[in-house]
Amino acid sequence: MVDIVNIINVSEQTPTRTLGFYNVNNVMVFTTETPVVDFGTDTFRAYTNVRDVVTDWGSEASVSGIANAMLSQSPSLLAGGGQLLIAPYNQDEQNPETLAEAIVRLNGDVYFGGVVTAQALSDASALAASTACQSLETLFICPQSSTDALTGVFKSIIDAGNSHTKCFLYTISDAKALLAAAAYASRGFAVNFNAQNACMTMNLKDLATIDVDTGISQTVYNTCKTLGVDVYCGIEGLPKVISNAPSGGLYFDQMLNRMWFRQTAKVQYFNTLAGTATKIPQTESGMNTVKNALRQLCDLAVYNGFLAAGKWNGADKFGNEEDFLRNISDFGYYIYSSPISEQLQTARAGRNAPIIQIAGKEAGAIHSGSVILSFEA
Repeated sequence: MVDIVNIINVSEQTPTRTLGFYNVNNVMVFTTETPVVDFGTDTFRAYTNVRDVVTDWGSEASVSGIANAMLSQSPSLLAGGGQLLIAPYNQDEQNPETLAEAIVRLNGDVYFGGVVTAQALSDASALAASTACQSLETLFICPQSSTDALTGVFKSIIDAGNSHTKCFLYTISDAKALLAAAAYASRGFAVNFNAQNACMTMNLKDLATIDVDTGISQTVYNTCKTLGVDVYCGIEGLPKVISNAPSGGLYFDQMLNRMWFRQTAKVQYFNTLAGTATKIPQTESGMNTVKNALRQLCDLAVYNGFLAAGKWNGADKFGNEEDFLRNISDFGYYIYSSPISEQLQTARAGRNAPIIQIAGKEAGAIHSGSVILSFEA
């Protein structure tokens, strides 16, 4: 008998491996404390409930209080699929590790979108940690309890243009400032970017288990507003977060949303290349394949409320200006790449794709407003 494979041969193609998406809602808490259980070779541990934190660290540990503040929020970082990560510093009495060094070290072990500390920081340590986060795709929530920070470390961070740090003033005490910042972080990292209209602002949000900061006077508030420092104060006696941005700078939600978009775009592009069994040709058709993958991300950004149709007010434009403005107005984003035919031969020989440019119009958020009343007898 002659086998059928002489006529028809069937083979099954094994799916190619792709990357998982970065979970920007993971928040890392760094602590100088030592766990009460043996971590073995673990450099950190992940948690979704306070009970496990208490088991590993003890009920009196600062990180247990931090965990309680974070996981008491509704919603908390768990709502966005994030986890609470806790890592001890490397305890070397000859050369104690700084927060900045710990951030860089752990960044190579696990991805975390946010950084919180369980111990108060000196100005120098806070500034160094802020600088470290600026070169990474992670956001540092930097609390201080003294108003001196408004002319000191907060001003230094903001003047340096460190857009990956959110300064948070809470004046009651150092210990309570850490808890307030942890609660703030968990509330802020609660966004489920796959859900409709899930993006949010931190402005006028509640922080469960956190007392209102009675030390925020009108003068302090004005300075915080000018600098772009967030606070948790009373509005007619009602405790609320007030979210601020420095002149020309970003609100916390802008920091988070943009980081999510950047991280997701990298993986989306990579997986488009890696997930193709044959190849994506270096043609306009091939470029459309890549741009369509990024278009899916842009559509998701519209769906979750990060981007929205609107008017482009900036002077910087690219591609066809008419197409640019129409796409921003109709869809909230515009995607462009220069023609393959205009590539330099060296770029083509190196199999480099033309640069893809994306412009997006942020949906923003309403934080304040005015009403004019007119009456007539």
